[in-house]
Amino acid sequence: MSFFKGENQIVRAYGKTEKPILCLTTLHHRRYVEDIIHSIGLPVGSHIRLRYRKQYVCSSLWDTVSSRRLGSRQNVLIALIGANVNGVPEVAPIRKGRVFKAACKGELLVLDIVVGAYVFSDNSGQDVLSSIQSVTTNFPSIVGPSKSSPGTYVQYSTAPFSDLKSNSSVVGWERVSKAYFQIDFAINGTSASAPFLFHIGKLWWRTRSKLSNTGKLNINMGHQLQLEIHTIARASSDAIKNALGEVVLDISHPAADFISSRRVRADSSRDVKSIGIVTTPLFRAADGHLSIRTCIFKPKDSVVPSAPLQALQGGVQPAQPAQPSTGNQDMLSAEKRSEVIVARYDFPLRVGGYRPWVASGLIAGAAALSVYKVSAQGKAGDLIIPILIFFMTFVGLSFGIVKK
Repeated sequence: MSFFKGENQIVRAYGKTEKPILCLTTLHHRRYVEDIIHSIGLPVGSHIRLRYRKQYVCSSLWDTVSSRRLGSRQNVLIALIGANVNGVPEVAPIRKGRVFKAACKGELLVLDIVVGAYVFSDNSGQDVLSSIQSVTTNFPSIVGPSKSSPGTYVQYSTAPFSDLKSNSSVVGWERVSKAYFQIDFAINGTSASAPFLFHIGKLWWRTRSKLSNTGKLNINMGHQLQLEIHTIARASSDAIKNALGEVVLDISHPAADFISSRRVRADSSRDVKSIGIVTTPLFRAADGHLSIRTCIFKPKDSVVPSAPLQALQGGVQPAQPAQPSTGNQDMLSAEKRSEVIVARYDFPLRVGGYRPWVASGLIAGAAALSVYKVSAQGKAGDLIIPILIFFMTFVGLSFGIVKK
């Protein structure tokens, strides 16, 4: 599967004979919300983990994984199921990817996936739900975000997804975000799970390649990492007077720090901001992590009336848009709002590369030259002490200098 197409190029999502694994998710559980936020926001090459209980996995896939016969490059389609504001069932394709590791842990299927391009329908009139249902079996019935539905959520597709398109840049992300907002909305007194979404723009190709292979962000010593973070909010005719939330970055690393603000505020319908990370000198590679938190702001004094859910006879719960709480239209200070963390992702972060080895070698070489003296006889023994000094200095420097 090729992840790296042109910036704005829209291509066929899967090959004409390709039958990927369909990985469905919902907004029923908070962990599912976190999974879908990360599936939409993380850059190409990131590693995510999806977990499914055995009762939601098709038997053939379960047997393949348990017997360790699943290929390491098996393609997948991550998709969200739910209902729109009119109560009509919908499926929003989110992203393609490939499985790099899979295992059955007791009654749990664990899929570790390298995410690729965004997937969407290029035809606004296409019924994606019917298209996907036609190539699957035991497709879940959709009853809304407050109730789980039986069915098979992860399974082999029986035919290719021939009508789906893909794009790995912000162009594809905007298409997928709009499809997500059709399913996630305020209903029955419950606010939307994610009133805004983020996207980390394409990384430099070498960083992206290492991220895909190892799941780590790698930065050479003395280099900078620029992260371009986009935010998008649900389309609305109302002005955004109070920030919907923010994306917060934190670094835990002895040799890396921010050179700009680490917060990206979602206070407009569409925005983009660059965040820089700089590294300090060190003499060996060091590991840490970069944390990305998605936070939602809510007024502390707001009370949203809740409407009871009405039971349906096998249908979809009609949407009852929530009424805005009083005070939401006034500008609020930080003291008058609460912060809810809905998702967190930790990138393993390694700083080093080849430069620490070069620096250690140069310093060790300088130390060796400073003690090298040629005797009158020009004996080979003149090299013993410089070689010993070089070796001891190089090994000593390789233990590293850690910034406190």
